[in-house]
Amino acid sequence: MIRKVAILGGGCGSMATAWALTGLPDWQEKFDITVYQLGWRLGGKCASGRDADMAYRIQEHGLHVWGGFYENAFRLMQEAYGALPPDTGNPLETWEDALKKLSTVILQEHIDGQWLNWYLDLPENSAVPGTGGVLPSIWDYVQLILNWLEARILEQMKPPAATPLTDQIIGESAAPTQPPHVSFLQRIFPAAAAHFAAAADASPLLKDVHPVDLIRAASALHTALGHDVQSHFGIHHLDIVTLVDQSVENLVQRLDATDNDVRRILMLINFAAATLKGILRDGVIAGGWAAINGYEWTDWLTRNGAWQSTIDGALVRAIYDYVFGFFKGNTAVRNLEAGTATYGVLRLFFTYKGAIFWEMQAGMGDVVFAPLYRVLKERGVKFEFFSKIENLGVSDGVIDRIDMSTQATINGGADYKPLIRVGGTHSWPAAPLYGQLVEGQELRDKGIDLESFWADWPGTPRTLQRGQDFDDVVLGISIGSFPHIAKEVMAASEPMNLMVQNVGTVQTGSVQLWLDPTGVDVGASDVRRASTAGVESLSTWSDMSFLLQREQWPPDGPPPQFIAYMCGVFEDAESYPVPPDPAFPEAQLERWKRIAADWLRANAYTIWPKGVGGDGKSLDWSLLHDSSGNTGEQRLDAQYFKVNIDPSERYVASFTNTSIYRLAAGASGLTNLYLSGDWVKTEFNAGCVEAAVMAGLACAMALSGEPIKIIQ
Repeated sequence: MIRKVAILGGGCGSMATAWALTGLPDWQEKFDITVYQLGWRLGGKCASGRDADMAYRIQEHGLHVWGGFYENAFRLMQEAYGALPPDTGNPLETWEDALKKLSTVILQEHIDGQWLNWYLDLPENSAVPGTGGVLPSIWDYVQLILNWLEARILEQMKPPAATPLTDQIIGESAAPTQPPHVSFLQRIFPAAAAHFAAAADASPLLKDVHPVDLIRAASALHTALGHDVQSHFGIHHLDIVTLVDQSVENLVQRLDATDNDVRRILMLINFAAATLKGILRDGVIAGGWAAINGYEWTDWLTRNGAWQSTIDGALVRAIYDYVFGFFKGNTAVRNLEAGTATYGVLRLFFTYKGAIFWEMQAGMGDVVFAPLYRVLKERGVKFEFFSKIENLGVSDGVIDRIDMSTQATINGGADYKPLIRVGGTHSWPAAPLYGQLVEGQELRDKGIDLESFWADWPGTPRTLQRGQDFDDVVLGISIGSFPHIAKEVMAASEPMNLMVQNVGTVQTGSVQLWLDPTGVDVGASDVRRASTAGVESLSTWSDMSFLLQREQWPPDGPPPQFIAYMCGVFEDAESYPVPPDPAFPEAQLERWKRIAADWLRANAYTIWPKGVGGDGKSLDWSLLHDSSGNTGEQRLDAQYFKVNIDPSERYVASFTNTSIYRLAAGASGLTNLYLSGDWVKTEFNAGCVEAAVMAGLACAMALSGEPIKIIQ
């Protein structure tokens, strides 16, 4: 029997599920798949569009980059691009055309009243993301951190001369353990056994040992213990902690921390040491990353010896900015579970392939969702756009109906053709293609936003029935929507209810600016880089001028020369009205515009020191590209602002101790309901494309019962 599968939502998780199902042998003899999508485009939180009224500018939900460790996401894109037919004139014909390396990141530091740029140049490598391989174990990460510490120390100090003491430390650490439950350091210094037992403090004995010898001793001990972590004794883990602690202390005493470069490397070393110590002290080796998710990440780092300057420093702030780790969008309230954060940082820096980041060479809709749509459509997946899900009906432990509204009717009953071509690129428009819609003119005249939760547009009610229209349901809409569309599911499944009540979300906002001068003219770096850890709320920005070639600026006037994308958290509103209320999103957008204008007025000098006005701080508004003739701050009206306040658009957070409430793809508690998205429990419980794709693949595996490769 062919099973009818209704996939609700068209984000990364849903598309990964559809991709994996249609990649199974003889899938059309097993499944009949229909994707039901709100509005006119796929993408969910990652959707982008082209503004036909303004040079086909790319309009995004925010600033998107891919981590070089996104193994599953890259494999998905490689397969999708490989399945496309030849496409003459398309500048993004291959995945290598569509994604390019980004290897330098700027961290902004506020030191002695000045904002300084800290350039992190991460080395590229020849590996290709998406090709798989064995990921490091937690014990492997300990060795990787030790290797990194050794390399950094040797950059700062000459290699040590061999001494009997250091030879003894390294040799004894590598020796077999007899008896195994005795500290290595006690065996090296038997006369101090009582001292170690009482205080676990080796500093009087190790203070004169070269810092790199102590790290090498820790590495030798790590190797001697081996990979069978169940056979380890905790006292030996604490020996490694002692050696690392004393190494850092000895290093600090030997270096001049007033030198800016030295201060920065010491901060990184302190951060790495605190991370390593926490892994060894707090049960991560035996209990996995979940063992420390009860700690907030800042608190956990502090507990394990991170200096206050490290906690307040650019690297830690950058990670919070990267994952929008602020409760309810309040930048004064950090919130990020320690296990998920630590695993994410280690994956980001130690397992990337090619480059630490990769940038899309057009909008995310162009690069990711257009090729997926084209191939899935060709394979036989059906897409019903303009389908707004209202309610999932539950009876006897199954989804037995899906209540929705049809937002628009396609002329002549034909399929909606959603894509346009811009400069050869297959793209999604920023608004519906009204000419294909019966209600098109009315929608255009009234300015209805069909993607808005608060839109005043009823549509036509429609109900899908189990056994007739669907058998199985893939819930790929984001978790913020569940209190509105899945009340019956939450009532029928206590695990679903607990997940919705505990897994948090955050509002975000973005700004896209087009400027007439170049980035160099306004004082941005002459080498394109992403920048983060700046002044909140627009703490992250990137030079996106390379996208000018993808836009269609008219030849009758000089085009802009510089594009900047900026983003940050957007603090929750005091209250949220019941829809419909189109005035509410308009008011929130205006609130975000005021925040952005205030930021540019007070802080533009921190990123573009040559692009400011007479006060030395505010952006020179005349630099903004605006062909309408506006002057001054009114030129902001010609730029693009986005607030992600709709329940389905809110960023899925990894707040403290919330991963335990996430459910696996096949664990909804309802027999025909499967889960897909970056809110689903995977090996990587964070809001990102990789987590969504992993969940989508797991969803297809749970639904089909077939083995599907997931790199994890």
